[in-house]
Amino acid sequence: MGLAALRLGRINAAKASLDEALQRCPDRWQSLNALGVLADRKGDWEAGRIAYAKALALAPDQPAVLNNVGFSLLLQRRFGEAEIFLTKAMSLAPADERISNNLDLAQAGQGKPITASNEAQAYRLNNAGYMAYLGGNLEAAKSYFNEAIKLSPSYFERAASNLEMAEGRQEK
Repeated sequence: MGLAALRLGRINAAKASLDEALQRCPDRWQSLNALGVLADRKGDWEAGRIAYAKALALAPDQPAVLNNVGFSLLLQRRFGEAEIFLTKAMSLAPADERISNNLDLAQAGQGKPITASNEAQAYRLNNAGYMAYLGGNLEAAKSYFNEAIKLSPSYFERAASNLEMAEGRQEK
């Protein structure tokens, strides 16, 4: 019930159900992982860290937990730490697009290059550009936005707006 409530955005119901599930079955990594996600949504990084640490103690090679830890660190702009968790998650689930996208964001946030080989990558490049922008790397951000615009099969308004935003910030 807690996981379903979380997916529906019913935060209070999710928390109550997950807490109850963990009282009955304290070794449920899925419930601990979900508590970490709830904490992230509230911006409670310490509660998230504790929940994820417990989940990882129970399931150290679970890609979903590693991805969520990495995403939590992305939200905190701790890109280098995020990359460590996401790289491990990617090695365990190489076809998982969510993990791949998050790893792109962690690398872009550090100003590291990511590569894209086809039109479907335009969205990923735009996201990477935005993360580079948040990380203060305006040159990398502009490069990602430009590449996203080039790869997109049609006019990519969001990437164009983001490029304009990055260029405007650089002029100041």
